[in-house]
Amino acid sequence: MYRNMSVRGKAKTKKLEISAPIDFEHRIHAGIDPVTGQFHGLPKQWQAIIGLSQNRRGRPRPLVDPSCITPMEIAEIKTIVRGSLSPSPENSLKILFGFCAALKMVVTPGDPRSSLTGIVQIGEGSTGIVVTAYHIAENRRVAVKKMNILKQQRRELLFNEIIIMRDYQHPNIVAMYGSYLVGNELWVVMEYMEGGPLTDIITQFRIDEVATATITVQCLSALEYLHSNKVIHRDIKSDSILLARNGVAKISDFGFCGQLSDEVPRRRSLVGTPYWMSPEVISRLPYGTETDIWSLGIMVIEMVQGEPPLFDVQPLQAMRSIRDSPPPKFSETARVSVELERFLSCMLVRDPAKRATATELLQHEFIRKASHSSVICRFLNLASNLIYGNNAL
Repeated sequence: MYRNMSVRGKAKTKKLEISAPIDFEHRIHAGIDPVTGQFHGLPKQWQAIIGLSQNRRGRPRPLVDPSCITPMEIAEIKTIVRGSLSPSPENSLKILFGFCAALKMVVTPGDPRSSLTGIVQIGEGSTGIVVTAYHIAENRRVAVKKMNILKQQRRELLFNEIIIMRDYQHPNIVAMYGSYLVGNELWVVMEYMEGGPLTDIITQFRIDEVATATITVQCLSALEYLHSNKVIHRDIKSDSILLARNGVAKISDFGFCGQLSDEVPRRRSLVGTPYWMSPEVISRLPYGTETDIWSLGIMVIEMVQGEPPLFDVQPLQAMRSIRDSPPPKFSETARVSVELERFLSCMLVRDPAKRATATELLQHEFIRKASHSSVICRFLNLASNLIYGNNAL
């Protein structure tokens, strides 16, 4: 691995020189966790490619238009030195302090740790974790999202979630009890939905039309409320619908929502999850609350068939198809009622102006099939038995 080198004028002097490695191999020691079924030991680049930051394997992540940024983010971009991929440490700290100062204006004052006991982690993502805990003041079990501010690629999305959940309350929207700054983390204390996401049920079972109508009417009720307040959710899908123990469905995940106003009556940002995106969002046309109705229509197909249309193709290919093809319909094997077919056709209309509103859909004949939320409990128990054995909800 080394050889002799002569120094000028001194033939007997020897100097060691390390040669280049021979047959070098960089081995990655990775494997699969037998309990979670997740990869471990992969480089971060590989994790990003296969999407290990997703909570549920195989579920697509939302997209956010890079042009949809806040002045704070623009300032951050301007601090990047040419040839560097990140701001200088001094500017990074300045940006972080500025962001935390702005965040303090909207969060709940105080430290929540003294009010929470019996903390148990139930989920983990690339930028934080989710735990359950007993909230002494609320006298109930709550869910707490702990998000590391330093790891957030789009910090302004934290404002969306906090402000919308703080300012808008509805029986079919997950309640927030408070948001707190704890060190470098943002803690969002919210209602604990024991039933988990709707995705966990519809990927395991085919629910009937009564259950489909029951969940849909609750989602429409929440959307009617949000839309009346000029709020667009922009990421309606089964992953964003959480179920309570009693079968009540509630909309969650408000990080991607948009607030319309007289000054900003429409949006153009490319935001959402590809398979549920409306044609106008993909085409970058001005859009409003109608985009949520399209996404809900795709979710109805998801409830009937177990997954959205085009789920077997790559996201970009799916987006092109949504943009260029006629609206999707139920598959021939779905065997749905005429009422449900008509209901879907009112939502999946290419022209947003001709798409039914949440208020109009609540009056549709299909919605008359909706029953009490307790009809969902049967599916919750089936899913719980499948996952945990006999320890049902």
